[in-house]
This record gives sequence, structure tokens and C-alpha cells, in this order.
Amino acid sequence: MTTNSTDDVLLDVRGLDVDVLTPEGPRRVVHALDLTLRRQGTLGIVGESGSGKSMTATAVMGILPETARASGQVLYRGRDLLSLPARERRAMAGREMGFVFQEPMSALHPTKTIGAQMAAPLRLHLGLTRRQARARSAELLDLVGIPPSRGVLDAYVHQLSGVCASAS
Repeated sequence: MTTNSTDDVLLDVRGLDVDVLTPEGPRRVVHALDLTLRRQGTLGIVGESGSGKSMTATAVMGILPETARASGQVLYRGRDLLSLPARERRAMAGREMGFVFQEPMSALHPTKTIGAQMAAPLRLHLGLTRRQARARSAELLDLVGIPPSRGVLDAYVHQLSGVCASAS
């Protein structure tokens, strides 16, 4: 049963504006965006190319380009991320929050296995051993409906398509 209490809210974005400095002056690329992500919830952001999806995600993560500025409120577990010092924000990255870029050719490295790429942040941010990180990676794949028994952890990006298609 889902509740509507504020305790159930993981991410609450209110009035998010993102401005990018251009040679012609500032240009607003995200305007007054509101969104809420509840614990155990799923949120999709869809839109045309250039509609601000990536700028929204990078603003939430605190990884906007130097020429961009965000304003409004980005509340993660009740803390306003936009008001946090960069050091505190970086400490949250990887451990509590993550970002996978939408460009498929840069999201995963072509010469490293899927398992190695999944395990690296688990080891870095959670201090897991190689064995623990591999086991957790298998759990995460299973959680999203990709059976690790299909050899996904030892596969490379170019091998993943057929493995995932046959998993469904």
C-alpha cells in the first residue's frame, strides 16, 4: 500500500529552473519543473531531443556544466541538494545517487565486462570485496529482470543485446 506522506518521498523537485550562459546571454532550458519520486517508485522523464531531460538530471545530480546554473529546490530525503556544499554533494554521488548517461556508446565501456563495470562503483562507494560486488551485481541484474545466469556479468556491451532479448 502506497502512502502519500512526506516520509514516502525520496526526491522532490520544486520550481527547478536551469539557465545556460550563451554568447547571446542566459537561456532558460528548464523552467519551473516540479516532480516527485516516492520510495520504491519509478519515474520516467520523456521528451523531444533538446527538451531539457539531461539538464534536469544533471541539475539534480549536481553535475551541470560550468556554464549552467540551477535554482529552485531539489529535495533528496528532505535535504535541499542545491544548497549543499560541493563536497557534501560529491560524497552522496555513487553511494546514494547515480546517473547513467543516455548515450549508449558512452554509458558502458566496450572493452570491459558488464560485471566489472557494475562492480567498480560497488567496491568504490560501498567498500565491497570483488566477490561481494559480483554477487550484488547479479542481484541487481535479477532485480531488473536480466537473469545473471545468462552470462551477462562476463559479457561485453556488444554481446548484451542478444542476452537481454532472450531473457524476456
